[in-house]
Amino acid sequence: MKKFVLNIFFLIFLFTIKILPQQFSPGSPEWLVDMFFAKSNFPDKAKYLTGEMISESNEKTVGEELNGEARVSFHQISATNNTVIFAVEVQLESKTIDFYVYLVNESNK
Repeated sequence: MKKFVLNIFFLIFLFTIKILPQQFSPGSPEWLVDMFFAKSNFPDKAKYLTGEMISESNEKTVGEELNGEARVSFHQISATNNTVIFAVEVQLESKTIDFYVYLVNESNK
């Protein structure tokens, strides 16, 4: 009986992970990756862009292009005081696309 109850709790835990979206602190590196790749709308994205990405501030993000139709997963590869690197996997139908994301903190922005 005890094993049965533990299995039920485990299944409930897995179910809640699947239905509740991951919440990230606004402005955090994880939030930026999630907004750029997974969300169908990224308001004020220009204020988060730097370098060569500034010229693309009027273009759609990956998430805006896919409009919520892909499964996006990512994990941090490395981090320093001013940079964070993520590996991102976007799955759409039978395609899988891998990205590496380099985030830089410039002037605390």
